[in-house]
Amino acid sequence: MQKRREVNFHDFLSDVQRMHTEEMMVRDEDKELMKAKEQESQPSYLFF
Repeated sequence: MQKRREVNFHDFLSDVQRMHTEEMMVRDEDKELMKAKEQESQPSYLFF
């Protein structure tokens, strides 16, 4: 029983890690979208 619990805990940890990684990727995509929107709404000469 002890061994099985350890394996489950390891699976749980890797699941959490994977969800966290996906979440970070989504956040990065959101940041890119926000940047693009800001650049669209502002004159481009502000960035030079």
